Amino acid sequence: MSIGQIIIIGCCGIFLAATINHISTQLPSCNYITYPKCSNCLKPLKPTRLFAISRLYFRNCICGYETNLWTIEVLLEVVFTIVMLILAYSVQSHTQLITLILLLSCLTLIAKIDAQHKIIFNSTLHTTGLIALLSKLVETNGANSSVDIITILLPGFISYIIMLTLFIGGKLYKKLLMSKHDIQDTITVLGMGDVKLGLVIGIITGWSLLFQALLLGIFINGIVALSIFTRKNYKPYSTIPFGTSMILSTIIIIIINNR
Repeated sequence: MSIGQIIIIGCCGIFLAATINHISTQLPSCNYITYPKCSNCLKPLKPTRLFAISRLYFRNCICGYETNLWTIEVLLEVVFTIVMLILAYSVQSHTQLITLILLLSCLTLIAKIDAQHKIIFNSTLHTTGLIALLSKLVETNGANSSVDIITILLPGFISYIIMLTLFIGGKLYKKLLMSKHDIQDTITVLGMGDVKLGLVIGIITGWSLLFQALLLGIFINGIVALSIFTRKNYKPYSTIPFGTSMILSTIIIIIINNR
């Protein structure tokens, strides 16, 4: 790979990470993506301030530089560039590389919103599902194997049923807690967004990697839960975004499987 190609990949990584950070700050606030507002003071952001990193140089309002936003953006840019370089070395087809990068971008967007706001939007799930289906079709065509759409979707439906079972179990567990303890009805064990995400993850991983992704996601979520429980400011029955852990495990599986 030439230096020019590395620079192009680096620029793409920076742009994608900045776009993800921008959308993830505007979408939960119900702002227009093309007419964004400051997340703190709600002042309209000028074109030079659309990406958080640009606000280091162009102060927009009394909110200052929004350190949390641009540090996350820089971290995403570094990670995305490294991941794209790994995929560029290992993936043979340019079409498959593009679909994988788009898929990782959508998954990262869902994970970031879920981690910060504990919500998964249907619009992001639908987009990710379509790209996942496209990525699978490109992958199977590249392998010269005839696989129909039903075969691709079936692991997604199985994953959906597994997540739906966990969702129902979470509802029953919540009722049990409420009957024995004085807790609010607002606590969430598992949301329908996580269930729908299971369908997308099943499409992405297929039969061979589905259960590995699910088990790895549960393991990662357990580590996150332990880290939260050991904090001094821990509040009982705190909601832990399960979807973020599932997406992280899926991304790890994608990178390992395409090396």
